[in-house]
Amino acid sequence: MKKKLVSCLISFTLLSSLSTPLLAKAQDNTQDIKGNLVIAGGGVGTSNHDIYEKFLSLAGGKEKAKIGIIPAASTTLQSSEKFKKDLVKYGVNSDSIQILPVSNHDFSDTQRDESTWKSQVNDKKLSGTIKGLTAVWFVGGDQTKIVDSLRQNNGSDSEALKAIWDIYRKGAVIGGTSAGAAIMSDVMITGGDSLGALKESIGNKANKHVNEGEDGKKEYEPLSVQKGLGFFQHGIIDQHMDERARLGRLAVAAYNSERDKEQNFAYGVDEDTAMVVNNKDQKIEVVGRSGVAVLDMSKAKLKSASSFVSKQKARSGLENIKVSYLSPGDKINYHLKSFEFPKDKVETKGFEYYSFNALPATGVFTPYGRLKAYLSYSLVDNESMKSANSYVYDSQGWGYEIAFRKNSDTNGYWRYTDGQKDDYSIVNVGMDITPKTVKFQPDKETSLTYKKSTFSPSESPVYDSIKGKLLIAGGALGSSNSSVYNKFINLAGGKQAKIGIVPAASTKFDSSSHFKEDLIKYGMKAENIEVLPISNHDFKGTSENESNWKANMNSDKLAQKVKGLTGI
Repeated sequence: MKKKLVSCLISFTLLSSLSTPLLAKAQDNTQDIKGNLVIAGGGVGTSNHDIYEKFLSLAGGKEKAKIGIIPAASTTLQSSEKFKKDLVKYGVNSDSIQILPVSNHDFSDTQRDESTWKSQVNDKKLSGTIKGLTAVWFVGGDQTKIVDSLRQNNGSDSEALKAIWDIYRKGAVIGGTSAGAAIMSDVMITGGDSLGALKESIGNKANKHVNEGEDGKKEYEPLSVQKGLGFFQHGIIDQHMDERARLGRLAVAAYNSERDKEQNFAYGVDEDTAMVVNNKDQKIEVVGRSGVAVLDMSKAKLKSASSFVSKQKARSGLENIKVSYLSPGDKINYHLKSFEFPKDKVETKGFEYYSFNALPATGVFTPYGRLKAYLSYSLVDNESMKSANSYVYDSQGWGYEIAFRKNSDTNGYWRYTDGQKDDYSIVNVGMDITPKTVKFQPDKETSLTYKKSTFSPSESPVYDSIKGKLLIAGGALGSSNSSVYNKFINLAGGKQAKIGIVPAASTKFDSSSHFKEDLIKYGMKAENIEVLPISNHDFKGTSENESNWKANMNSDKLAQKVKGLTGI
């Protein structure tokens, strides 16, 4: 356990240079918007109470909400129907939810041909239906299908899209997940990964032939963008952020947008997480289970290619990027470009918990790494580290070094979450992306000498007669984990079970006390639960010297008490 001290629609692939602004903004005036946005990074689980409740609250409440679901991004109606079922589970009347006929293609799981819906986007009946809604939700899939379904061939807004803008300005909430999040900003990212964005989108023509491995499969995908729907006009939004390691591609896209680079943050939303935009207060709240990466590109610039190997292999990088990572409960003032944190979060600066030399990582710009964990433990909450490096490269060794460094305003904010897990927020970590070439060496033959184990397990015939059960938890058992608690209670004989808690592994009584409180919360009687006097050491914060309990291992009295229990 960790202990802290509290201190006082034109689609195009990006050109080879970043000197050209991406796209002009979709709408000019957002100050009169009374509605809000719920922008989810994808994979919103049915059990994600915070996101569903927030969306419904902004929609007018469960009883008054009138919700339209736009299925256009998906290849089937399944995700739209599932979202409707989820809303019903959360208390919305089924008759108050409609799957709107908005699509430019046929769905594979229906009898009718939904491609005909494209011609209905200017239908007065559809726009009239939309104007009676208090919320609109875009499901995930392909974001280009959403835009094509709602914009006319000449790029102008359809009557359906105008109706969505109308209710949004008047107070409706607009939500979306995955592709439904990508369409929210003016600059809509439609494809690419971090390595592809860096290699082929910032003046790196010499590397465009290096895109296939030995198996002929593509190793990376160049960045591509399109004009989005522009409901959020204060920065570029990307989704599936940490799971698909899109920090690099978001940085390139944001750098290439002069408006976003100078005036706005850029946002990368994780799965099962949402950024809730309050247009009136000009603030964003992070809700859900993971976090939102925030990039400040205002001082970012290209790294000169003159210092690299040769002009033929010259590549450009980016430097002076600031990376922040916000967790559930945090808020972002997008107008002032500042952050707010819950009062129970503790600053790590000056009170760093870890002190070790962190090794370089190869996964931060790939799906194999996790940005938040890497920056938290290897840099921000580590007093030994001033910088930490990660690498990404293709099969021929052409890639980049990503250097994260502490600035004077770098800080971390820490607290425990349910299950006593570490929860971090990170602000103002410097990031420089420098082209690097690595040379791969052929495998060398190695010989390892193993010593035969001297361990000999003893045979225990008592195993054959055991009628009891085991429940083995991997750690950090959250109080909200009803499945584990209820299973343990049921195996012990139900809510009348008699439970003994063994505190020996811990340095204090807190974890035993919390577990007892949790069992009571799940319906057990306090008098049927006892913390057993079993320990070989003293506990902090008590008047008794529990190290004397060592002698209890052979106590007949304690043994008889244990024999009367139904669960340990």
